[in-house]
Amino acid sequence: WELEEERELISFLVTHKSEAGDTMNFKSSVFSDAAIHLNRMYPAQKCAPKSQSSCKTKWSNLKKTYNTVKNIKSLSSFAWSEEHGVGVTPETSGAWDAHTKVHPQSKPFAHKGFLHFHAVEALMPTAARG
Repeated sequence: WELEEERELISFLVTHKSEAGDTMNFKSSVFSDAAIHLNRMYPAQKCAPKSQSSCKTKWSNLKKTYNTVKNIKSLSSFAWSEEHGVGVTPETSGAWDAHTKVHPQSKPFAHKGFLHFHAVEALMPTAARG
């Protein structure tokens, strides 16, 4: 998946947000429509054409990445940049190593951000407040 294809998938899902319900679980038909949309927008893809399954898997992975980054951003011991991630320095490398031993899914974000964070956040379920 190219960055622009990911952006377009997220944008497509935003336009179909009402179909996902409170839990933001999209039906298979939405992912089928997303695949058709993406294949029309990007007819010369480097890999195989998008499918219902590949769109659903990509969305699942984007949500996992969002939750990983949300966890990192909630930690006071690390700074965060959407472009550069944590930006681990020699001073913070010990704390980062300790964190990634417990949360190995965080490793890719030592020096890499998640440019889709805010777009995915708009599609995440919100906790009820009362």
